[in-house]
Amino acid sequence: MAAPSSRKTSARRFARMAAAGALSLGMVGVFALPAYATVEVEGQPDGAAAQQLVTAEVADTALAIEGPTAEIDSAEIDRQQRAEADAAAAAERQQTEASQQASAARAELPAGAGAQGLLDAAMAQLGWAQDCTALVENSLRAVGFSVGDLGTSVGEYARYGTLVTDGSYAPGDILIWPGAHVAIYAGNGLAVHGGFGGSTVVATAFGTISGMPSAVVRIG
Repeated sequence: MAAPSSRKTSARRFARMAAAGALSLGMVGVFALPAYATVEVEGQPDGAAAQQLVTAEVADTALAIEGPTAEIDSAEIDRQQRAEADAAAAAERQQTEASQQASAARAELPAGAGAQGLLDAAMAQLGWAQDCTALVENSLRAVGFSVGDLGTSVGEYARYGTLVTDGSYAPGDILIWPGAHVAIYAGNGLAVHGGFGGSTVVATAFGTISGMPSAVVRIG
């Protein structure tokens, strides 16, 4: 029969061995658990991780957004409208005055007859802002012809005189470049042209458009 001290020692050794075994089993269980495993918590959906979301309550506050104001001063709108109306009225007055001045100038063209009267009327229009057909129209009216809007075709001018086909030129002849230009011959190789730089001028009669004029009409 073993001594009492020997039995106590054996009992303590057994207890330590049992505790160590239990600890080992616990550690094995922990390390054997998969890394992706989660612990189910009562009240959570199956498989959901045990975690708590902490949210802070934020008071509903209207954020101030800085930007240009949509309000436009009514006085400024009125000022702009008045300025636009004044500008439109001034433009209309200017146009009316220009038209009146042009009408008065045309009324002052010297009345005449034949080729010399046509040339005199053309020379009186130097400096006028007009195109080439307006120059000849005004000159024809000054010598008594009733004409409307003319173009640059030969037939439009042949009715007022005679076509010159012998190659001669005389002051007062109407020079025609069909589809391009008309002018009134002034003599010495010069002609009165409308539409040169927006004005009526005396310049060379030949080569200014495309060589010699294609037709010449002489007023009888």
